[in-house]
Order: sequence, then C-alpha cells, then structure tokens
Amino acid sequence: MAEPSTTSVVAITVGTVSVVGTFLGMHYDALLLGLLGGLIMLARQSEATRLIAFSSVTLSTLFAGAMSPVAASVVVAYTTKMTLDEARISCATLIGCGWQSMAPIITDFVKQSFSAISKKIGLGE
Repeated sequence: MAEPSTTSVVAITVGTVSVVGTFLGMHYDALLLGLLGGLIMLARQSEATRLIAFSSVTLSTLFAGAMSPVAASVVVAYTTKMTLDEARISCATLIGCGWQSMAPIITDFVKQSFSAISKKIGLGE
C-alpha cells in the first residue's frame, strides 16, 4: 500500500503538470512518460520530504516534456532507425528517469561556474 504522502504528491504533481504542460504546448505523452520515469526514480530513493518529492517529480516531468522534442530531433538526425515519435518517447522516458540523478551534478556545476565568474569580476572575495 502506498504511503499517504506519496499518494498526495502524485495527485498534486499530475494536476500541476497536466495543466501547466498542456498550456505550454508540450506533448502529453512526453509529460506522462517523464512523470513515470520521475516516479520510478523517486521510488528508488531512500527518503524524501514532500517538497523534495513534489519538486523533483514535477521538474523531471516538465523537463521531459520540454526537452524530448529537441533531443528526439538530434537522435533522428544521427540515426536512421527511429522515427521522430519513437525517439521523442524514448527521450522523454530517459530524461524523466535521469533528471533526478543529474540534478545534483548540474547544481554543483552551476555553483562552480558562478563562483568562478564572480571571482573573475571581483564579486566573490
């Protein structure tokens, strides 16, 4: 049986993502596959608060919906074995699963970049 906090996070996330994603013109199948990938990765985490669970699943869903058409175009440009729809579905699933693993790495990279830039212009002393 699912925990009540997980169930409420899923319900709020699905509502938020379906309204925002479709309003912004994202493909609904990419949003759902990103949501599925985010939930799979959330289930593998040991413990997460409601806010962390909501934000990570929502960001993985919206990121999959926004970036899967771009990633699919790149995949189709370099391979001839997939159609654009197949590539979009595959990319949405991979982005949804991979976002939660990549988020700490991206955050550290951005922090290091901003600290290096601020030191160069004399702000981070």
